[in-house]
Parts: sequence; structure tokens; C-alpha cells
Amino acid sequence: MKHYNNMARQAGMTLIELTVVLLVLIGLAGLMIPYVSGFVSKTHDSTGTNNLAALNGTIQRFHTQFNSLPDDLHSLIETSTGTNPGTVYSELMNPNMLSPVTYTEDGTTGMVATEIPLMSLTSAGITSVYDMKDPTTNGSKTFDAGNAPVTVPMPSAGNAAAVTLAALNSGDRADIETHLATAFGRQATNFNSTCYDYIVMGVGQESEMTGRAIQEAPVHFAQNGDMGPDKRYNRFVSVFQVDKDNSTAGCSTNTEQAKFIGTAMIMMPNHIIGLAEEMDAAYANIAAK
Repeated sequence: MKHYNNMARQAGMTLIELTVVLLVLIGLAGLMIPYVSGFVSKTHDSTGTNNLAALNGTIQRFHTQFNSLPDDLHSLIETSTGTNPGTVYSELMNPNMLSPVTYTEDGTTGMVATEIPLMSLTSAGITSVYDMKDPTTNGSKTFDAGNAPVTVPMPSAGNAAAVTLAALNSGDRADIETHLATAFGRQATNFNSTCYDYIVMGVGQESEMTGRAIQEAPVHFAQNGDMGPDKRYNRFVSVFQVDKDNSTAGCSTNTEQAKFIGTAMIMMPNHIIGLAEEMDAAYANIAAK
């Protein structure tokens, strides 16, 4: 009589099978890591270009509909009651591309040359901005950034007053004109820093556009978690051309209303990045993959 050992089939995988599966998964993970990092870069590029294009259209529509540029944008200047009053908001990813500039209404009823920027701003509808909270006291550097409204004084009102705003400087470009031309895809000859200041303001939730032309102010999608909205200011910014000189040869002899140039992002490079420059970077990143 023959005897057979009947063994039940083992449930699950053997150690060898499990080892093979784990090795395959590890190999696949190694292949996927470069693609995952690429997804983050592509998400950054796509959301950046989409938000810039949408915000450009929003500000232009607001200006057309209400015949005014929006009030209550972020001045990007720290509050006068803070630790560093009148300075560029230190929680920008890179504040070095901006310089504080103060416009003063001298308290007389006559128009003087130093009041040209105030006339340029107020005649375009910008009569109020939000200064920035002291970074040592606020929570989120983006969502808790706006402090309180500050009046942009009307010139010739007879009341001495002043407002400090953030003006674009050359940053890491050759000059301000090149800085703007590169960011917005235009010619440097389209800009003139002798005749105009180029004022940069953040588009926060306090903006006059909220509820009228836009429901929520957009936030930049940071590639690096250390530069996220809780740690750095991630609102998009808008650039305005503000008249400041009516006497120098080549400048307008009449005070011009402030003009909307475009929206941009402030990131780690020492220059603003507008829609044209961001699109160029996005396509370059795709080609490099």
C-alpha cells in the first residue's frame, strides 16, 4: 500500500516571490521619482500662467466696467506701527527687487511737481491701499498679510499727508526698462523710468475687486514647501506705471493717469516674472524633460 503526503497549497506568497515583487516595486519607484518631481514643476508652471492670464483679464475688465483701477491692493510696505515701518514687506520671497518710495501732499492748495505721482494714482481711481502687518506678529505671511487701509492723498487738498509704496528697481537686470521688458515680453523702449515709477502692489482678498470682479484672490503655487503661503507672501502682484515728471524732455507735459502694466509673481530670482516670462519658462521646462 502506498502512502502519499497530501500538503495543502500555501496561502499567500513565498519569501522568494515576495522578494521579487518588492524588487520590482522598488525599481518602478525609482523610475517614477523623476516624473513626480516633474509633475510638481508642471503644476507650478500651469497654475502660474493660468492665474496670471486670468488676473490680467480681471483687472482690465474691472477698469473697463468701473472706469477705475482697483482700490485696497496690498502696498507691500510694512505698517508704520511695526518693527520696520516704511520698509518693503520682508516676507516676500525676494524683497530686494523693490524699493520704498514716498509720495507727499505738501498741504497747500496749489499743485506742485512732487505731487504728480499722487495725481496720477488718484485720478486713475487708486485712493486707498492696505499696508502690511508686522511680520513678527502675523500668522500666515499670505492670508494674514494685510493690515489696514491707508489713504493715497489727493493733491491740492490742502492737507499735508503722505503714502509709501513699493517701486520696482532694476533687480538683477541691467535697468528697470529691461526688467519690465523681460517680465512682460515687450520692448525696453515701451518703458521709461525717468518719466515714470513702476509701482508694485499685491492682489489680496481685501482688494476692491473681490465680490465684484473676482471671488477669491489667487495664490501662487510654490514649488518648494519652505516657500509656501504660510511662510512667504504668495499673492500675485500687479504693476502700475505712475507718472512722476512733467518737465524733463521726452516726458509728458500733462499728468497722466496711472496705467496698468500687468500682473506678475515675486519668487526667489531677483526680478518679477510676468505672464510672458512664465510661459517662456514653462515651455523651456517641457522641452528639457
